Amino acid sequence: MTNEHQRNPSIHPIKRADGYVEVPLDRCLRCFTLHDEEKGYCYNCGNTSGYSFRVTDLHDLTKVRCAYHPGVKSTNICGQCGEPLCESCIGQPAYSFLSGRPFITCNKCMITMKNIYSEYLKIMESKMCCSKHPAIRSVAKCIECRIPICEACGYSITTGVFIKKTAGPYCLTCHNSTLSIRRR
Repeated sequence: MTNEHQRNPSIHPIKRADGYVEVPLDRCLRCFTLHDEEKGYCYNCGNTSGYSFRVTDLHDLTKVRCAYHPGVKSTNICGQCGEPLCESCIGQPAYSFLSGRPFITCNKCMITMKNIYSEYLKIMESKMCCSKHPAIRSVAKCIECRIPICEACGYSITTGVFIKKTAGPYCLTCHNSTLSIRRR
């Protein structure tokens, strides 16, 4: 156990009986960096927080113009940056960590998140350390996102009734998202 965990035990994930892992919502699930109030993604690793921060109270989107195309009426709001968007600015949907429902992400946020993640992954791989515990050497990579993890950060999922199959290791983000997709 690292000194950070000894000083702040509230950041420990707790595995529930139903398989989900409860985590503190004030931190990124990938790197445990405290969330920034400006964006819905982590500035350190590019992971989506799973819930939007700055969605403004817009009752009629047809009266609001797209943030990137001022001559075009908006149809949606980006769940990451809160900007009004037209149809051409919508990237692929992300899924809310809290509700499990998809929300819109703009192309600009998608590119930014991808670039941050690429740089973060390069740094973690060069240091050969866990993404949440920089002082601990990584022992595996998540089978979904390829992020380096230590022994304590690896989660697995067991499926099957008569023949048990175990998949993993997963990082906490991929573990919870894989469980939520399987349970729909």
